[in-house]
Amino acid sequence: MLFDRPLVLEPSEEVSLRIDGSRPATVLVDGTTVADVVPGTELHCRASAESVRVVKMDGTDLRSVLKDKFGLMDR
Repeated sequence: MLFDRPLVLEPSEEVSLRIDGSRPATVLVDGTTVADVVPGTELHCRASAESVRVVKMDGTDLRSVLKDKFGLMDR
C-alpha cells in the first residue's frame, strides 16, 4: 500500500492487533506472506528469545552494494 510504514520498537515492547470488519486480511512479515486471517483474529507480536543472522556480506559494505546495483555515482 502507498501509506505502509514500518514499526521500529524496543525489544521489550509487544504489539497486539485485532482484525475487525467483515473482510479477511493477509499478514506480511518483512514483505513475506505468513498467514491469511479472518475477522476477529487477534495477533500478538513480540521479539523472539532467539536471534537470527539474516545477511552476511563478507566484508562488503551495504553502501558499495547499493552503488553498484543502482549505478550510483560516488559523492
